[in-house]
Amino acid sequence: NQCDLKMTVRAPDTSQVVGEVCFGHSAHWSKAALPADGNYTVALRAGSFATGTVKLIVKSSGEPRSITPGAPPLKVAWPPQTNLDIRLGFTGSEGDVFTMVATGGNGNQPCLLSARFVDANGDPVGNTGIQCAAGGAYVHRTPLPAGGTFFVQLLGYDSTPLFVQLFHVVDQVIPVATDGTAAPFDTPTPGQDARFTFSATAGQKVSAVLQSTWAGFSQILLLSPDGTLIAGNQATGFLQATTLDETGTWTIVVDRNNLEPDSGTVRVYTFDDITAPADVSGAPHDLSLVPGQRAIYSFSGTPGQKISALLTKIKPGPCWALKQLLTLVRPDESVAADSACSGKRKFLDATTLDVSGTWKVVVDPPGPAAATATLQIFDVVDQTGAVATDGTPTAITISEPGQNARLSFTAPQAHQTVTVSITDATLPSCVLQLIKPGTGLVDQASCSFGSATVGPIVIGNGSYEVLVDPFRFATGIATLKVTFGA
Repeated sequence: NQCDLKMTVRAPDTSQVVGEVCFGHSAHWSKAALPADGNYTVALRAGSFATGTVKLIVKSSGEPRSITPGAPPLKVAWPPQTNLDIRLGFTGSEGDVFTMVATGGNGNQPCLLSARFVDANGDPVGNTGIQCAAGGAYVHRTPLPAGGTFFVQLLGYDSTPLFVQLFHVVDQVIPVATDGTAAPFDTPTPGQDARFTFSATAGQKVSAVLQSTWAGFSQILLLSPDGTLIAGNQATGFLQATTLDETGTWTIVVDRNNLEPDSGTVRVYTFDDITAPADVSGAPHDLSLVPGQRAIYSFSGTPGQKISALLTKIKPGPCWALKQLLTLVRPDESVAADSACSGKRKFLDATTLDVSGTWKVVVDPPGPAAATATLQIFDVVDQTGAVATDGTPTAITISEPGQNARLSFTAPQAHQTVTVSITDATLPSCVLQLIKPGTGLVDQASCSFGSATVGPIVIGNGSYEVLVDPFRFATGIATLKVTFGA
C-alpha cells in the first residue's frame, strides 16, 4: 500500500538531510551531498499495520577521481543500479578553456548519459548546460570563471564503461593578410578554434572564405576590436561582406561544431565597392571583384527612359546559380528589375524608369568565389514610325540589347484582312505581334529561320501597332511588310 514504509535521514546535529519519503513497499533517497562530517541516522518507520523485514542499502560516491587534460582516455563506470554521479577533478586558471568528450556508452539508449562542468560547490560552470547523446556526451568549450579545482560531472544510468577525455583548449591565433592570400590552420583539439587577426579601418568592407574538411560544420564569425560579435555565417564556408564600424584589429573566428580535427585555409578580403558613373552608350566595363564586392554604376534617369544591361564573360559560372547578380535599383534603393540568364551571360531587359533621380545598375556576385565579367549598359530607344500597308518593305534595325521596333498603321475601314510578316531576319529569335492600342494583343507569331507571319486576319478600323521584340539581348536586322487584302 501507499507509504507502508517511510524513511528519514538526519545529520549529526539531528537536522533532517532528507525529509520523510515513502512509496509502497520501498523508500528511495536518490542522492545528496552530506553537509558535515559525523554520524548520520537513517530512520525507518512502518505504516499503520505493516510488518516485515527491510533491506537497507547505503552507497557513497567516494572521493572524486582526477583527470588530466590531454591525457589518454580515462575509463570510468558506475556501480550497478546506484544512480550516482561521477566526478573527475582538474585544476585550471581563470579564463582557461576546456572541453570534455565521453564515448563508449550504450549507443542504443539515447541520453542515458549527460555531462557538465561544475565547481567545488557543485554549481554548473559556464552556459553550456548538460550535453548528452546516444552512447556518449560532450561538453563544448567552457572558460573557467576563476582559478581553482573544477570537476567533470557525469550523470546517468548507463552501466556501460565510458572513456573520458578532457582537453585544455588553446585557440590558434594567426595574423592574416587581407588581399585574399590563403592562411593555413590546423585545429586537432575538440573545441579548438582558429582566430585570424587583421588591421582595418572604419568604412571598409570585409569578407572571408573558408576551405577545410569540416567547413560544413563550422561557423565563420567576425569579432570587433573589443571582441563583440558583429557577423557570422554557419555551414556555408563564406562570410558575407560586412562594413566595419571602427578602426583597429579585427578577428575572424573559425568555430567548429563537431569533435573532429580540422585543417584548411582562410582567405580574408578588405575592400570598397566599385562605384562609378554609368556609361549608358553600351561601352564595356571590365570588372574584377573579390568575394562579396559589388560594382555600382550610377546615372541620372527620368520617367519614360528605358535602360537595359548585359553582363558577359562571367567567371565563375554557371549563370543560373548567380541569383540577382545584376539588378536595376531605384533612387529609393528598391529593386526595379533583376536579370535572366542565357548561357554564360546575364541580361537585364529594357526597363522603363518610373521616377526621376539617381538610378543604379548593381553587379553583386553571391558566394565565395572571386568574379570577373564585362558589363554594358544601354539607354534604349525603340525604333518607331509608320509602316506602309501596301506591302512596301520597311527595314528593321535592332542595334542594342533590349531594343524593340514599334511601327504603326491605320486601317481605314472595318472587316479588312491584313497580313503582317518579317523576312530576312538575322535575329536568332523574336516575337512578332499585332496590337490594337487600348485593346491589346490581336495576334502574334514567333520568328523561325528568319521569318514570321501574322495573318491573314480580319481586323476592325482604327490604329494598330506592329511590335518586333527580339529574344533577350539579340540584335540584328529584318524586313517588315504589312499588306491589306486576302
